[in-house]
Amino acid sequence: MLASRVSGNRVLAVVVGLTLVAGFALLPAAEEPAPEPMDSYRFVPLSGDLLAHTLADGRACLPFLAPLTAHPRWQVQIAHAFRECMGPTLLASFSISSDGKVVWSAPGMPDRELALTPAQLATVRGLDRLDCVRTDEVGYSYEYFSVGIGGGITVDGGAVLPRHSTLGDALATLFDELLRDYYARRFAAFQPIAVDLTLDGYQLALRGTDLTVRRGGRTWVRDERDVDEVVDLLDTMIDGPETPHEHDGSTAFGSFTASGITVPLAVSRFERGAAMFLARGFEDAIYIREQR
Repeated sequence: MLASRVSGNRVLAVVVGLTLVAGFALLPAAEEPAPEPMDSYRFVPLSGDLLAHTLADGRACLPFLAPLTAHPRWQVQIAHAFRECMGPTLLASFSISSDGKVVWSAPGMPDRELALTPAQLATVRGLDRLDCVRTDEVGYSYEYFSVGIGGGITVDGGAVLPRHSTLGDALATLFDELLRDYYARRFAAFQPIAVDLTLDGYQLALRGTDLTVRRGGRTWVRDERDVDEVVDLLDTMIDGPETPHEHDGSTAFGSFTASGITVPLAVSRFERGAAMFLARGFEDAIYIREQR
């Protein structure tokens, strides 16, 4: 088949009755048939640079999504980030598979597994039908989603889409619903959740989402924390690596309890990450006491 397309079909005819030495004549080759039409094809840009030339009118925001999701097994990565003069900052990234499974990555946190409902998965498959015309004013920072099939959790080279657009709003709503459900289920499943820490005479207690810091028989801080903060702390305690702390006078030591299981916990006053809200509780209490 390949050879015939390259060289063409030629006709060898035998003519009887002509007076030739061999009794045969080789007629001129018949005209080659017209080439078969090629299968149609089109370019599908995957790079944000190429896509930038097609987004001005709000069309072709995700031209690769339909061909990708037409396959029985597909995977797409969606990163949520913002950019300022110091460069991009990743907020979260979601690896979404055709079966609805999601791997959620966030800075300083272990990867967590989520699951889309059928309706949420349908939203992902239909994102290419939404426009991505930016609706907010251009200012100092730029919040965006980056969508692609590679580039790691930051989706380098993916289609960059404004957070404030019809498509960006759909993604923000999708991930808000997904994470809100995860946090609520996780928080309920591991009750009771408690933290007890001591630092230089200050006693911090967390019961569910209620945080208090006491010293000298007085309560200096009482605050209601968000469920997501408590669950992030829970997830780092379960899946995150242990961080060594020294007894240096700026580190609180105590315990963390979930589902009746208690483990040691140490939090520096300069903590970053999931335990930062506990460190902030100490800082607020110290500041308020010193101002009085």
